[in-house]
Amino acid sequence: MLAAVRFPDLLGRRRKEPFLAELIGGARMEWAEPGFRAMLGFFSLYNLCLASLLLVPPMVLAFGSMGQVGTVAFAEALGAVLGGLAIAVWGGPTAAGCPR
Repeated sequence: MLAAVRFPDLLGRRRKEPFLAELIGGARMEWAEPGFRAMLGFFSLYNLCLASLLLVPPMVLAFGSMGQVGTVAFAEALGAVLGGLAIAVWGGPTAAGCPR
């Protein structure tokens, strides 16, 4: 279907500034906005933690058995559930001025 349908060229204009200028402009915008910078930092750390969780089973298999991989996966899941329950009971940190 996609091969049979002609899509219109919706790009109204060509890029006027070079890629490096756009890259520098994005870096300036990131530096000027503290909230945006905080969001980028948070999601960078979040993705780093998720990537490390994906690497745990191969690391355990390097010296252990499949049963030990299951034990480690269970411990990770138990920690996630207990952490979620703790945040649900505690309410988590609140930012100044944000209503609960």
